[in-house]
Amino acid sequence: MSAGSASLLRRVVLGALALAVAACLATALATLVFSEPVDDDFAFAVRGAASGPFEFAAHQYLHWSGRWLSFAFLGGLLGALDPVRHDTALLLGAWIAFASGLYLALRGTLALRRGPAAVGAVALFALVLAALGTEEVAETFFWISGAITYLVALGAALGAVGLAQVHRSGAAAGACVLAVAASGLHEVVGGLCVLALGALALHERRVRAPLAAAVIGLIVVVVAPGNGERARATLAAERDAAAQLAPAFERLALHLPDWAFDPLLIGAVLVAFAQAARGGATARPTAPARSRSPWTGVAWWLAASVAALLAPAVLTGGWVPHRLLAVGHVVFVLGAVAIAARAGASSSRPVNGGILAVGLALVLVGLAMPGPLRAGVADLEDGRPQRWSAARADWYAAARTGGDVVLDPPPSRPRLLPRSTMASNADHWANARFAEFFGARSVRVERGTSKD
Repeated sequence: MSAGSASLLRRVVLGALALAVAACLATALATLVFSEPVDDDFAFAVRGAASGPFEFAAHQYLHWSGRWLSFAFLGGLLGALDPVRHDTALLLGAWIAFASGLYLALRGTLALRRGPAAVGAVALFALVLAALGTEEVAETFFWISGAITYLVALGAALGAVGLAQVHRSGAAAGACVLAVAASGLHEVVGGLCVLALGALALHERRVRAPLAAAVIGLIVVVVAPGNGERARATLAAERDAAAQLAPAFERLALHLPDWAFDPLLIGAVLVAFAQAARGGATARPTAPARSRSPWTGVAWWLAASVAALLAPAVLTGGWVPHRLLAVGHVVFVLGAVAIAARAGASSSRPVNGGILAVGLALVLVGLAMPGPLRAGVADLEDGRPQRWSAARADWYAAARTGGDVVLDPPPSRPRLLPRSTMASNADHWANARFAEFFGARSVRVERGTSKD
């Protein structure tokens, strides 16, 4: 293939990929307009407004969970801002936090310049949206409580890993703050941050301070008295440990092959390799890239992916909520792309332009398969998010009238928006918090067929 033909092919491929990224983001933003708070969002709003963010976080630390920063954020933000009115803005803020973490990770890990790092962050954001399962997307990207606890935590961990590798004053301090924040938001994400910084610290002395901060932050969360109370109340902590390992490994066997053979991810890996090999990264590799075997990164990637699935599965006896499953999936996707980009940047051999074309073909195949993009587009065309949002507005208006409120059964839920557990029983905790938020004496959802 001549140089001119190769250049033209590359432009066509990158243009098509840009359109695919734009389609993912447009679908997500169009769905975001119709997102609504559910369940825990109202509970945090009520309790945060009653006690304030710091008292609420302290109470949760002592009696429920060590995620002190998550509860401070949720209690403070939802206690001060009406989640019904500010749902979209709060979710958009969480998206920006995650994208900022991707940007910092690209700048530090691959030594990308600002422009390519920004473009890469947007592309990776779209890739994660398209690669996750629909329920994983619903609970991490479109639910306030899930977005702040999981998506912002991932952004903080990514930012810590990126800043820890930057040779500038203040970068190490920023990495320390973000590493502590990652654990304070969620202990599993904090543990993954410790693993990543630990791998880097083997070869770079300046990473040791962020690593120490990450370890201390994780310890503070793990030793919280509330963790024991929560385990006794909700988890399978009293079950035999051996009995819990079997369903945990079943989870690994179920999800890892699906993730590994996803055409969308394979295509993204090929594109990342080809782009990095053509000079997407600068000529200044970071110290770990110079001193580590490529297999070190592969080993960390697999260990982190397994740990993200195994740890919560063991604790819960095999059941892993979709939002926590999303953490392992995100680590798997981003780790695979990062390894491919590192390999491409280190390659001294010319890269066949056909690799980009094959990568594009696989990305398009992956997007055409059942997943968040197809589900989101189909729901928008059918008007499902619009009906869902309108029905929720009717619920809010009815609940504000006070008294004992009976709500109409909701229409079919858009697949990218989170489920609500509100039930026909007015004593259900989600019903009680919904009623308390709007000032009703009680609220129950009428039994019957959903309206569409």
